[in-house]
Amino acid sequence: MRKSRFKKVMYIMLLVIIFMAGIIIKAPAWLVGSLLSKYSQHHLVTRNENGTFWNGGALLVASDGTDKKYVPLMRINWKIKLGLSKFVTINFDSYGQNVALVVVDKNGLNISNVNFSLAMEQLEAFAGNLGTLNLSGNVHVSAGNLSLGKKNSGTVNVSLNGIGSGMSPINPIGNYELNFDIS
Repeated sequence: MRKSRFKKVMYIMLLVIIFMAGIIIKAPAWLVGSLLSKYSQHHLVTRNENGTFWNGGALLVASDGTDKKYVPLMRINWKIKLGLSKFVTINFDSYGQNVALVVVDKNGLNISNVNFSLAMEQLEAFAGNLGTLNLSGNVHVSAGNLSLGKKNSGTVNVSLNGIGSGMSPINPIGNYELNFDIS
């Protein structure tokens, strides 16, 4: 009698574990958007999510934080993997092009292979004053290896190409390079 009761309890526990694993494995992609929105203070949101939390995609959208202005940035896909030495690995790409590789390990957050471009108009949601300058042009951001945690290191390169302004009689005004050393 005791043995059959123990078997029933074990079967029920096994079913509960399988059910919970199924929920975790098939968690929807909109959870990534919810986390992104929360931790960016609603300046980055996602729309048209597809796939799962672990392997999905969405349209990345910038917001002014007041829900009054939304600007689509890019379609982004992600693959999230868990591990032992690399606790979390997230690979981001957009239309087959690598955007960034993010790894969380014992030393902190490591971001590598950053490579993306945006139009100047897309940045207005992040800095409202840019809209008054009526800027145009392209912004390209790249970084090889950034380490944030116990020791910060790395360089972020920002290229401003064909920058123009509606306030200037000369367009484009020029090209600019900015390098940020986070050491």
